[in-house]
This record gives sequence, structure tokens and C-alpha cells, in this order.
Amino acid sequence: MQIDRNLTNGLKDGGWAGPIKIYDWTENDPGMAALLSRRRNDQEAQKVADMIQAKLKEDPQLQITITSHSGGTGIAVWALEKLPANVKVQTLMLLSSALSPEYDLSAALKHVRGKAYSFNSENDTLVLGAGTKALGTIDGVKTAAAGMVGFTEPPDGDDDQYAKLVQRPWVQEWMALDNAGTHIGTMSRPFAEAVLAPILIEELRRSVRSGPTTGRGRNSKNETRMTNQDRSTKDE
Repeated sequence: MQIDRNLTNGLKDGGWAGPIKIYDWTENDPGMAALLSRRRNDQEAQKVADMIQAKLKEDPQLQITITSHSGGTGIAVWALEKLPANVKVQTLMLLSSALSPEYDLSAALKHVRGKAYSFNSENDTLVLGAGTKALGTIDGVKTAAAGMVGFTEPPDGDDDQYAKLVQRPWVQEWMALDNAGTHIGTMSRPFAEAVLAPILIEELRRSVRSGPTTGRGRNSKNETRMTNQDRSTKDE
């Protein structure tokens, strides 16, 4: 779909040179129906976890970045939770998350080597305000979602893991990047180029500077895997 192309093209415009794969976790059934299909979503999360493991088995040096939007953030977080203890991705990006604010990210963050970035906006009132208050977040809580109000560490959360979480509330300057803070604002091409791509590229550079994570030398390969609410495309 167009917002997928906007995001991927924006990342490329911003200098991201690695392969990009978009996974359609909705099975061509986007919207609130997909958001509320918890059993299917759990199965989809397992598929994403299996794909991550397969990629890293094929090339243990691969630095995987996961970006996700809306309900896709739930799939991404649950996929990370399902990984074996020794399997990690480099970076996690949560755009306009449809998870509840106090959903415990600790288990997922254990599988993130670098940082996790979450973008939220108080202007996302229709989908992540009224919508999730009435029908529920992807994890089944009737409340304004984290993509509107931000994540809050729960009382039993892991402080060390939450130290990896970087939250970026919407700012008015992003209006110039076609991001008005609405539900799809973070998917705009100019925003992906100017804001998202530099973050992902810097995280990759930081991982290279930190040295090898396997016995096969320094890490230099990278891939972005996306779990959005839209049609699956692949760019290798």
C-alpha cells in the first residue's frame, strides 16, 4: 500500500542501503478486525519470530532492525518475546503503537541489542484515543494507546531493559515533514527520510563501533524488517 511505499522510499532517501522486507501480518484483513484477532496475531508473531531466527541462522552477523506501525507494534513485541534467549535484533522502532501504555516491554527489550524507539502523538485521537478506548488496544485493554500517550514502565518492569527505550513525542516542527501527528504521520516519506533513517543508520554504526558479536569479525550487514498494517512487499 502507499504508506508502506512512503516509508520504505523515505528510508532509502535518507541513506538506508540494506534490504527491506515488509510483512503483512493482517493477511489482507487490515483495520480493527486485525487488531482484535488475538489468536491470529499470536500466530503471526510466531511467524515473524521464526523469520528472524532463520535469518540469523543463515548469517549470525546480520544486524536486523524491526520497524512497526500501529497494531504491527504488538506483533513485533510478541515476536521478540518468543525468541530464544540468545537471539537478538539490533534496533526496534515502534511507530504509533496500538499497545496499551503499561504493557510490559521488558521481555521484548531483552532481545534488543541497541535501542528501542517509540514515537507517539497526542494528536492521534481518533484511532489510538477514541478507537482503542472503545474497542481495545491490540493487547486487549480499553484505553488510549501508547502511540498517543507514550509507554509507562509498569511496577514490575525491568529498569535495565526500559533504559533501552527512547520515547519521541510528536513536535510541531514535524508538520514540515508531512507528519501532523495523526495515525499515519510517522509513515510519511519526508519524515522517514529526515527523522527515522538517521536514527536507524546511527544505531547500525554504533553496533559496528562496539565490535563483533560473534567470532566471525565485525558486523557490517544489515536488514530492516517491518511489521506494518499493510500489504507485504520485499526489497532485496
